[in-house]
Amino acid sequence: MITAIRVELLPGHSTGNAAFLAGSATAHEGTVDTDLNPGIYKLTTNKALKKWIITGANGGLRFIAELDGADPWALDYASSLRLEIIGKGQIVNPNEELLDGIGPVAYRDDPRYIDRVTARHYDVATGKFTVDHEDGSAVELDYAAIVKHLQQPNAGGATMYVYYRNLQNYKIYPRLFDKNTAPSIAGMVLETEQARPSAEGLARLGRFLLDLVKVRSSASAVGRVAGQTPAQAAEATWKAVPKTSASLTRKLIPGMTGGNTPSANLRCASGDLLKSGVQNTGGAVVYRVDEMIAIGAEAITVKAAHRSLIVAAAQEARRMGQPTFKMLGIQANHNARRHFDKLARDIGVPNSGKQFPGSLPMAPPNYEVTLRVDKVLKTNVP
Repeated sequence: MITAIRVELLPGHSTGNAAFLAGSATAHEGTVDTDLNPGIYKLTTNKALKKWIITGANGGLRFIAELDGADPWALDYASSLRLEIIGKGQIVNPNEELLDGIGPVAYRDDPRYIDRVTARHYDVATGKFTVDHEDGSAVELDYAAIVKHLQQPNAGGATMYVYYRNLQNYKIYPRLFDKNTAPSIAGMVLETEQARPSAEGLARLGRFLLDLVKVRSSASAVGRVAGQTPAQAAEATWKAVPKTSASLTRKLIPGMTGGNTPSANLRCASGDLLKSGVQNTGGAVVYRVDEMIAIGAEAITVKAAHRSLIVAAAQEARRMGQPTFKMLGIQANHNARRHFDKLARDIGVPNSGKQFPGSLPMAPPNYEVTLRVDKVLKTNVP
């Protein structure tokens, strides 16, 4: 049964060589005369009328096929075919095996599908974009191409969803990345595009990465430490988390101090803010967070400053010969406590959170977790 037709047009001509495919194997060869532009189309047949029906093409276009030793109308066809039109000399990647599945969710449940990922990483300086797949492997993707797909859907005549298997890593990819075929990757790319302008400003003087983490219920994994709670988001999304050298970050961001016990006092026009600092009193190292909002246009700057001070506290604790240190949130609301607990799970002592009465009546409690020096320092980009 024929499942796809591939046509290679001759330069400057409407004719070209054709391969009628059964799965990934060539079943018949011949020639085609067509007015279609290069691209990918959906094709169905009306054998009784000997008519090709091409989705996404304007009426009146020619598509005439002649096969070597076979009548095209005597063949068995799938109910829906993939039609690929390419130019002469256009490279067909030998490491790609075209697949039969058609539609936006054809391979979504396949364990090898590329959108089954757990994390993403974007290097602001180089544009390198990698994803961590559920099977434990890391895969680099073409970030610019995905952005183009999202901004210009159905460009180049691509009017249907088709897929291929990469024969080097055996992952299954959609030819067109969008919110239907790759909702996780599409959401990550859109989030990165929002964070990228301010991140690029920080990256001009050094390496700067964006890691993407999933936020399941609130508008921010951090939110406000003291004061008003941010609005809740309707669904899960991906949020950018900055990664760069902690010492470099403190040099780049106005409002931050240096030394062994640095601090931050950031008040951004967007409403994002951070008032925090590293303290060493009597040999006990504490990273104290008085206020933090990271949900506006300058959220990436606040997150970068926050992360750099966590690293600075770990460096000070190491200097003092201590394996752990405390992170203390003043009047920490639900979002802040959840953020602290996540850090304790990821880079600290899980379930180490403790509440302390605040200084003001009816105010949220102060909240403290224990973080591990070795785990924190592993996150610092050289």
